[in-house]
Amino acid sequence: MPSPASPIADLTYRNYDGPLAPPVYRWWPIAKMSMRMAVKKRAFWVLGVLSGWWFLILSAIFYFAEVTSPNAEAEKKFFQTVVWKDQFLDGFARSQIFLLLLALLIGVGAIANDNRANALLVYLSKPTTKLDYLIGKWLGIFIPMMCVVAAPTLLFFAYCALSYRQYGILSDDPWLIVKLLALCPVAAFFHASVSLGISSLFDQGRTAGAIYAGLYFMTFIFTGAIGAARRIGHETGTLIN
Repeated sequence: MPSPASPIADLTYRNYDGPLAPPVYRWWPIAKMSMRMAVKKRAFWVLGVLSGWWFLILSAIFYFAEVTSPNAEAEKKFFQTVVWKDQFLDGFARSQIFLLLLALLIGVGAIANDNRANALLVYLSKPTTKLDYLIGKWLGIFIPMMCVVAAPTLLFFAYCALSYRQYGILSDDPWLIVKLLALCPVAAFFHASVSLGISSLFDQGRTAGAIYAGLYFMTFIFTGAIGAARRIGHETGTLIN
């Protein structure tokens, strides 16, 4: 029998009496959890590094062109042939296949896997709404992909601006950095939006990934065929004229 001095209640439990904040950013825990799951995957870092492969090659080419040039005049002649904005467009274009793989890794299963695990019952419990859930999932894809696109692009720009400023990287196009900052979110916005939309239609991440990859390559082949047809028609018309 307990003594009168010792209470029966368990004193290890305490009610929370701290500050209570309104649930304004209800989407942020969902986005944070999605980003945490993405960066824990080793393939995310591998694809992130590979997406900037063209910038690494260009950096090596510029470096060896600088150190192996016989004189300053030869070095200047080489860098005068470089169109700086085209180098960034090439790097952006050559990274698209890795961004697709990244979207397949972290995007297409965002909602499909939750459907399979019946996790929506937990996510959509009050006060979380469907809009909060969608915003959180979208940001969980957009922010990591945005970092993957922006990191190599801005690092390459900083390297060239510090090392080859005298060759016109800043003077040829003073708005280049602004254009790059506007270009970086484009791919991340596209992949996050489309992959999330496709993911919401299925309850298997693999199925959603197969559909997304198929649509991507079908669109790529179609636009390539249209471009080739236009070039052939142009060349034919030139020869006839």
